[in-house]
Amino acid sequence: MRKVRVGVVGAGRGLTFVRGYSLHPSSEVVALCDKDRPRLESAARDMKIEGLKLYTSYEDMLGSDIDMVVVASDGPLHATHSCMALEAGKHVQSEVPADYTMEGCLRLVETVERTGLKYMMSENSQYLPYMVTLKEWITGGRFGEVVYAEAEYVHDVRDLYYRDNVGKYYSYQEAKRHPEAKRAWRSGIHPIQYITHSLGPILWLLDDRCVTVNCLSTGSHTSPEDGNPDAEVAILKTERGKVIKILIAHTIAHPGNSWYTLMGTKGSVETPRGSAKNPVVYFEGEGEQHKWRELEWDKFNAKVPEEAFKWGHGGSDWFLFDGFLRAILDDTDPPIDVYRTTDYTVPGICAVRSALQGGSSVVVPDLRPEVRKKWGRFVIP
Repeated sequence: MRKVRVGVVGAGRGLTFVRGYSLHPSSEVVALCDKDRPRLESAARDMKIEGLKLYTSYEDMLGSDIDMVVVASDGPLHATHSCMALEAGKHVQSEVPADYTMEGCLRLVETVERTGLKYMMSENSQYLPYMVTLKEWITGGRFGEVVYAEAEYVHDVRDLYYRDNVGKYYSYQEAKRHPEAKRAWRSGIHPIQYITHSLGPILWLLDDRCVTVNCLSTGSHTSPEDGNPDAEVAILKTERGKVIKILIAHTIAHPGNSWYTLMGTKGSVETPRGSAKNPVVYFEGEGEQHKWRELEWDKFNAKVPEEAFKWGHGGSDWFLFDGFLRAILDDTDPPIDVYRTTDYTVPGICAVRSALQGGSSVVVPDLRPEVRKKWGRFVIP
């Protein structure tokens, strides 16, 4: 069986993909790229992959005989590095989000369309084991019509705001003692732009996309020297008339959580939050009325193959790797193609625009070709 030859750019987060694609029987990791030579060599020693070629030049890696590239470089470079790989004739799997600018997202869509190559964004939260079960419940009508959803992604990343030349990260205070540490890309980013872990799964569950967004920002209080807002909250309206609320916080004193709730005409569900251990569900006509019923995690994970748990993030990474490899080998559409990618990414970009305008409503453009023809190339509403 032919194995897909994989190259990875980014020797930080990219190592998750190196491990995953090394485990999969349909792929082999043959190249790793990072601009920082010490970081690159340290990663190679940790990986212990025989014959792995190392590159400090991304262009040189793209010139090698790889079939696909995993883009796990700094966030603002995702679209640029993805487009470079596509232009070089390589399929692309990119870390989240697709980009941090509307222009980058539009350029990405046009490049995928022009080259005809496979592109997929690695939104692993969509494939958390309980999401598979919730999708079945929604499709089967157990919640009735889902009319409202919320999600939160709270992750204090202040210790990732500065980085030295070997890839070690520091907070602002720690960086004062390490003059070689430079400000990293996460410092100064609006947290709501990292929306895909929260919004992506909900849009997948509801088979929907956002059309408008209103967003409010707390401003920068916890870490004003970095300029990152503490937290941002977006209210989104979907094409099918649903309402979604998303909270993202990256610069705040909080232990962190990733949380979802769905509310429907016949039932609701909430994943664990805070000290809670298990999700809770409520279905009209089942159990004691007007009281949550706790459901053990095993009830949610039943649909996930055992082999998936060899991979990271609770088994969700397996779906990303296997799904993209199947798309390449079988010449099918990737599970999260470039249009779903922009459905998950663009609302975060529009949310920043709303926050900077005091919370005013901003239209979320649909970047599909049939819609773009209506408003003209390079004209973004």
